[in-house]
Amino acid sequence: MNRSFLLALLTCCATVAHAQETPVPVDRSVYRDYTPAPAADSRLMTAATATTLPSHVNNATAKWFPPIFNQTGGSCGVSSRVGYMMTYEWNAFRLSDASLAANRPVLIPRASTAVYDLQGRRVTTPHLPRGIYIRNGHKWVVK
Repeated sequence: MNRSFLLALLTCCATVAHAQETPVPVDRSVYRDYTPAPAADSRLMTAATATTLPSHVNNATAKWFPPIFNQTGGSCGVSSRVGYMMTYEWNAFRLSDASLAANRPVLIPRASTAVYDLQGRRVTTPHLPRGIYIRNGHKWVVK
């Protein structure tokens, strides 16, 4: 029994090692900032002149921080991470202004045509009978 277990374990390890060696083709033309040679960012190599850290930092005053937007559907975490933090990091790296629409992500509201009853069941009937339904997070009354 120990031999069969060892054989199965070695087979698993060999399969995982082989899977990690398989290269995945990547279209590098899609990534405009890609360079094959590692390059250190010279802006990060400057010596710190301040001896103490500030009590707070307001990133919203930086030109890299995007303006406030309305979240329409989706997750608050996604809006926060992609809409604000990732945009800030991209623009800070590229030294570009986040107030320009070209330097912000396009936030497309997710419009759903699905209709649900108050029990949360999806309703697929073309003509809804009388009642209260939910569509796009809003209540609809069919009289």
